[in-house]
Amino acid sequence: GAGTVVVPGASVRSDLADAIFLPLVARQNSRAREAESRAVQNNVLLSVTIAYLELVRAKAELTIAEEAYANASELARVTDEFAKAGEGLQSDAERAAGERAIRERDVERAREGLQVRSAQLAEMLRLDPRVVLDPLDAAAIPLEIVTEEKPLAELIGTALENRPELEQSQSLVHAACERLRQAKYGPLLPSVLLGFSVGGFGG
Repeated sequence: GAGTVVVPGASVRSDLADAIFLPLVARQNSRAREAESRAVQNNVLLSVTIAYLELVRAKAELTIAEEAYANASELARVTDEFAKAGEGLQSDAERAAGERAIRERDVERAREGLQVRSAQLAEMLRLDPRVVLDPLDAAAIPLEIVTEEKPLAELIGTALENRPELEQSQSLVHAACERLRQAKYGPLLPSVLLGFSVGGFGG
């Protein structure tokens, strides 16, 4: 008997609302992720910078402690020689020896502080904590990041405007607005359905 054989082919449904608004939403989400990445990078750089400056400060404290210990040791030696020669008091030599012992403990504490700061910075840099980091700078050097001629209120405003967290929030708000527009105007836009099929008659 006679019959009909229909071989269905491909069909594509295109929603104009999705074609218009989804790329806009994706673009805003991409900007938000980029801003979030910059915010994380800024926070990491800030933490590493502070840790390095703390390392520099610990090294400066050790240098001062070592110099104070050297001076106390020299004073203890001189007063002890004077006391033995009868030209000075034994009590002065004992006080100088006590001061030398105090300065020696200060050196040990400063060395411990330097090791702690070194381990903290090494951890942030993903280095072996057993590695002792020695800063190149002998002291913290002031860096001029912004000009001092501008008023403080203007500098604060500029800093807030350029924060990546603010840009991230703005991009997320824009993405939400695009979704709202899609929900509002999507039903008014037509959908296009493209279909293709092959059919034939057989005996």
